[in-house]
Amino acid sequence: MADLKNTIVNGFLKVNGVIESDTNKTNFTEDVYEISYAKLIDPSVLDEEVELFTVPDGYRARIVEPGSFAYVAVTYSQTSGSITTDSVITLSGNIEASPGVQTWTATIGNTYFVTYVSTSPWLDEGVFSAKVTTAGVGFTDKALVSGRVLIIKK
Repeated sequence: MADLKNTIVNGFLKVNGVIESDTNKTNFTEDVYEISYAKLIDPSVLDEEVELFTVPDGYRARIVEPGSFAYVAVTYSQTSGSITTDSVITLSGNIEASPGVQTWTATIGNTYFVTYVSTSPWLDEGVFSAKVTTAGVGFTDKALVSGRVLIIKK
């Protein structure tokens, strides 16, 4: 396996296999690590799911927002057609205050949509993801789920 650390590629790069990104990083060496995530999800495909980031064992996460609540942005825009059935995107993750997976939802029903889903700011170890739990009808583009998180050593 080639080590491509600090390699710059001009042009196209073809990769066969898996590319490990910061959102899937599991060998943290810093005490605090910041991740910005932005993932696309199709609001018309039931059960489509994207992993936003993973909090590895021995770490906790703080969604980067001031205050006692934190927000994850869910945005959608399409230039033609009309939405006839709303889509529901459910965010899920482990929060420190309550054991087990917690969920939060965003309902998309407009051709131009921006919302901030309020979550607990402190997350525990595990995967934080977004999943389409109600497929919408009339969607022509993908929704964007984005935010920033600090991964902090316990």
